[in-house]
Amino acid sequence: MFRFLRIIAAIFLFVAIGSDPYSYYIILRIITCGVSLCGIWYAYRVRKFLWLWVFSAIAVLFNPIIPIYLKKDVWIGIDLAVIIVFLISIPLLKAKVKGDSAKVKSISDFLKNKEQYKESEKRPDREIKLWKKSMSRGKLKKIHRVTISELSKMRITNWEDYALKAVCTHSPSLKKLLIKGNLDIKLIKASEQKGLDDAIIAIKKADLDDAITLRGVFHKIFKTIYRDTSYAGGNKFYWYGRDRVIQMLRSFRASTRKFMPSDAKFYDIDGEEFKLDTKIDADTVQRVYESLDYLHQRVVEYEEINRLKKHYKFKIESEYPVIEFDLEAIENTGNFKYEGSLVNCLFIKLARLLYLASDYTCLETRAVSKPLYDCEVISYAYEAGIAVLVKYKGVVEYFPDRLYVELQDIDLKSGMVIWLKSYKLHIEGND
Repeated sequence: MFRFLRIIAAIFLFVAIGSDPYSYYIILRIITCGVSLCGIWYAYRVRKFLWLWVFSAIAVLFNPIIPIYLKKDVWIGIDLAVIIVFLISIPLLKAKVKGDSAKVKSISDFLKNKEQYKESEKRPDREIKLWKKSMSRGKLKKIHRVTISELSKMRITNWEDYALKAVCTHSPSLKKLLIKGNLDIKLIKASEQKGLDDAIIAIKKADLDDAITLRGVFHKIFKTIYRDTSYAGGNKFYWYGRDRVIQMLRSFRASTRKFMPSDAKFYDIDGEEFKLDTKIDADTVQRVYESLDYLHQRVVEYEEINRLKKHYKFKIESEYPVIEFDLEAIENTGNFKYEGSLVNCLFIKLARLLYLASDYTCLETRAVSKPLYDCEVISYAYEAGIAVLVKYKGVVEYFPDRLYVELQDIDLKSGMVIWLKSYKLHIEGND
């Protein structure tokens, strides 16, 4: 509709160049001023402020309330200029409804899409622009330093109070604190603290030299965290500490350059999220000694853990040959010396050996975190084919660790495959 109003106003202005009747100029002022007011409203809605000032000037010149009197020759020049402005504004003054690819071409479109357009005016869109906006290296490094400073203030969870309440109230949540069937608060706190520290150390080591946007900085930070903490031998509380840092990073707002309050998520051994409620009243504290025996009654039995491991041990579905390492046999034989997690250390060992293989090209490195497990994949391309190293590390006791190499289009009689099989037999104690 606004497009046609501008065309009509341009026609009236063109006719006015050769017209003399005073009544016609009154009508012309009303039409031109009215169209200009519509232009002011439209330009404001689409945030085109230069056009807003242009239409404001036209509205003042042609206002019928306090008319401006000029010579005929001057008005002819003004009429021609306004005609040009109205016509070129048709293709130039357009708006996109943010969040949608459709263009709003008229005032009626705005009215029809009123709710959608209001939604586009909210902060998330501004946040997206700020995340994508190029920034100087000095500003990005300053944000990096502030991020490290804020994360360093994080404190570990008050696990004592949580365990105390679980004991006193006979809560089934107590099993969430068990590590290999035992409740060790010191180990829990040390594991969470190490998860926090390792994540912060990884952030400090992030290489930000080629980052030019805030999104690029945080992308490199997340990549470094997943790369440097995925190999650590930790339990579910280590990952909880690391995930608290990740949750904190995800709460960063580009508009304020601050972190918003955020509760880190944690999952129990059934993969269900739970929140740490540590409020304990005085009566509950007094009954703590009466409930100490309850600790031993709620310990998850070793047989139950094994049953769950068998239940969740998925079948590897691949059209290519797979060499899987028997982690339980390797641990029992003791032929592979390691510290921390067996699957993490063996994964690092195999990754290095495949890295040192001749004529290699690293195609892909990928890490995925799930409530029950962390998965890492590294692909190597050789002249003969592709070798894919895959690791599944359970973050809960009942999800079994898995480690295997998928051989895509590689000759099974090749030297690399023969070496992998012999190395597997050696560390499993079968050679």
